[in-house]
Amino acid sequence: VEDPDGGLRSQPTGCRWPVVDGRPSFLPPGERLEVFPASHVGNPLPTRARELVAGCSGPVLHLSGGGTAVGDPRVVELDGALFGPTDVVGDAHRLPFGDGLFDLVVVMNAFEHYRAPGVVVDEIRRVLRPGGLVFVHTAFLQPLHEAPRHYFNCTRFGLEEWFTPFETVDLRVSDNFHPGFTLAWLASE
Repeated sequence: VEDPDGGLRSQPTGCRWPVVDGRPSFLPPGERLEVFPASHVGNPLPTRARELVAGCSGPVLHLSGGGTAVGDPRVVELDGALFGPTDVVGDAHRLPFGDGLFDLVVVMNAFEHYRAPGVVVDEIRRVLRPGGLVFVHTAFLQPLHEAPRHYFNCTRFGLEEWFTPFETVDLRVSDNFHPGFTLAWLASE
């Protein structure tokens, strides 16, 4: 329900949520909302992610794109900060969506920043319709970045462990996460 102060209010609980720049923020109380300039642009989606989005007929959830605009009206962009393409600001540990709503969940460059990856996997499973797909792109050999919110780098075995409730359709290391990329990144730091 829209609140007279311009925010949103939950009818059952009375909780109030601010609307910032026309977009609702469901961050936990007391957590500061970081707003990035419109000039901030994230990395483009990998070809496989774009193909999966294009092949969906229903809603798609894009978590933590960090300014990576998908540019499809069926895609809801949720991030923990406000970027140009963000539709909803929220915490992936408590997704503000109903059960079984999305055909596809795309998670780009975010799992290393989640305090409790297993909780996020449970939330993804909750909002994904039966038979839905998940596309995850996450850090393995990346150096520390976005400190202090860089908690986990993940091997393919760790990723499979986090996603135990899911069937693995395809798992591979992307071109920009190979050891040469990591060495170049470390050298530039």
